[in-house]
Amino acid sequence: PTSTDNQIVCEGEAIDQIQYQLSEGAENIVFSPLPTGLTPNFNTTTKVFSISGSISGITTQQVFSYEITTSGDPNSTNACSDTISGSITVNPDPEIILISTSNSDVDVCEGQPIDEIKYQLTGGALGAVVSGLPSGVQYNIDPGTKIVTISGTPSQDVSTEETYYYSITTIGSLCPPEVLFVGRQDN
Repeated sequence: PTSTDNQIVCEGEAIDQIQYQLSEGAENIVFSPLPTGLTPNFNTTTKVFSISGSISGITTQQVFSYEITTSGDPNSTNACSDTISGSITVNPDPEIILISTSNSDVDVCEGQPIDEIKYQLTGGALGAVVSGLPSGVQYNIDPGTKIVTISGTPSQDVSTEETYYYSITTIGSLCPPEVLFVGRQDN
């Protein structure tokens, strides 16, 4: 092979092309089914078999195993076969989804509590950090459901309208974090 048989990638990330050169009388191949997104190709002239592409649409880590078996010319004295296998591990991207009925933008008067804002962490997100919230407003993450709840009462004494933009950054994923820049809270 010209690249690794076993790879670990993130959802939607292209694998390094896997290539096998048939030799020593091998004429044909049979391979196990590949998941959607991966493309097999066999060049009958050069006798190179390759696998390329990317896998999307997963919510948990998935391991996709494959097996390739060669066969020789049945009319030849060298009609032996050989088998090689590998696996592609795909880790889900972390995602943040607004699930509360209230919008992520909240307008409140000074001294009044905000309506709770809730986000669901999915995919590879194991946790999150919320930054930019005004004093008196905090966040909590339920580790069982992975729901982020933003709640509280802004405690600043303001004389004019104030806008606070906050961000949520996923943590704990094997893939790059998702950063969601959202919301405003007007006192």
